[in-house]
Amino acid sequence: MTLEELTAEVARLSGELTAVNSNKDKLVKEKRDALTRAEAAEAAIETANSATLSDLDKANKRAVDAEKALTAEKERADKLETTRRNERADTLILKALNGANVDAKHTPILSKALRGDVQFNDDGEPLIDGKSVDDFAKTYFGNKGEGHGYVRAPDNGGGAATGHDGTKAPRMTKDNFNFTEFAKIQLKNPAEANAIADAVGRPNLKTSV
Repeated sequence: MTLEELTAEVARLSGELTAVNSNKDKLVKEKRDALTRAEAAEAAIETANSATLSDLDKANKRAVDAEKALTAEKERADKLETTRRNERADTLILKALNGANVDAKHTPILSKALRGDVQFNDDGEPLIDGKSVDDFAKTYFGNKGEGHGYVRAPDNGGGAATGHDGTKAPRMTKDNFNFTEFAKIQLKNPAEANAIADAVGRPNLKTSV
């Protein structure tokens, strides 16, 4: 091979080497770019996962807060219902004692005793021994009842003769008191009128009989 041919061959090989090196740099750059894109994609996935977890945590917190609020509201409603039931029971007991003509001096003790025996039905109505408070009082404080001794004694010895001996519940209570009817009763039956006056808390209306 002549010198010219050798020189040409060296030039050709040098050109090929330059091309190879150029391709190598290009491949390295492409590899580096691909790695950068992969790292960016991985970071984006982690960010998305983090955001998803954050949203889930927020949703869970809202659910927990809502459940707590619902529980608190139920407890408040239960307390209000309990208060309403107790107040109704107390009112009905006092009304029943008054209607049964129970002596006022026994009312505080009897109210507490009866209150301890109260049970409520599904409708929230107070019962004693399975009866309404009023029905129980009528039986218990009636002539043959165990609590008859708590009933007010006759206003006077002539009470029985006038048709009211102090053991019967007066026809009129605070709830249905009427002056016109009271005046009629007072004319016909002063003893009963006096019992009514006591029952409705108006002792000033009593008269001598």
